[in-house]
Amino acid sequence: MILHHGAGGGTRFVRRSTFLRLATASTFFFILWAWQAQRLPALLAAGSGIADTDGDGLSDVQEAVLGTDPRRTDTDGDSFDDLEEFARQSSPTETDEVPTASLSVGLTARGEGGELRVLAALFYADGRRDDKRLAFGTRVGGDVLWVPFSHLLMRGAIARYLATTSGDVLSVDFGIAAQSVSGPGTATWFVAGGTAASSAFDSVDVIDIWDQDGIPVLRIPHLSERGRTAVAQGEGAVFRPIPPGGDADIPSSWSPLEICHRTSVTTGAEGAILFQEVVAAECLDDFDSYCNDSCANQIGFVYQTIDPLVLLGG
Repeated sequence: MILHHGAGGGTRFVRRSTFLRLATASTFFFILWAWQAQRLPALLAAGSGIADTDGDGLSDVQEAVLGTDPRRTDTDGDSFDDLEEFARQSSPTETDEVPTASLSVGLTARGEGGELRVLAALFYADGRRDDKRLAFGTRVGGDVLWVPFSHLLMRGAIARYLATTSGDVLSVDFGIAAQSVSGPGTATWFVAGGTAASSAFDSVDVIDIWDQDGIPVLRIPHLSERGRTAVAQGEGAVFRPIPPGGDADIPSSWSPLEICHRTSVTTGAEGAILFQEVVAAECLDDFDSYCNDSCANQIGFVYQTIDPLVLLGG
């Protein structure tokens, strides 16, 4: 399937055989796709070395974004490794929240090695890769497009990890060009996972990256800091800066040990595109992060994102 934003202003769905088969006996990948190839070079960036102290599949920088401990594979001590909980969309920092999904995907991002990087993880409890499919896409302006998996691998890496109890976690880590965010001001990436036997997906995750004063910030619907729930799901989102060059890129006008928190409401939709308006914004303290000085000025700002429920329909 391809999602393409037509000239008439709606999102038009075009059926295609677009899926990734993960071979059981080798690292061979079989994929069929349709794509606007001329747009790809502006979206992706070359890969770089990644430090992962505890070897759990989450880089040290990524763990800082997620609020997990880079020295412990299981931050909250609930017997589920951080990468598995991330893939299964449960909190890796809350002991009383354990994963239940048997097939699930997670998506996040960070700035590392001078570039923006996106990390996706697919958990499958049955340990069978041959009947699973994994699809990636992005929103650029009003266009929602599926991205060929092979292009992501040319600019990233794929790895397989054994899950804590049973099953596997497949991670895909790739770079994206900072200009894909700074140009339009916001960008959305999504990942969808399911089985090849079904046209519908079992799980979808979506991330939004904003440009704030030239610094990319990741919208996080809920965030935990070392086991302390900072912003509960459904109560807005925090915006953590993910500068490609690290904290040295943060402007001096941004407040340290704070984070920007915004609440938005949905004002409309066109196919898979949601329009959301910021109705409240403020800096929250006691965070290992930074809050930009224009955080509160975003009230009234309308931005676009992607509705995961539409993607779940296949």
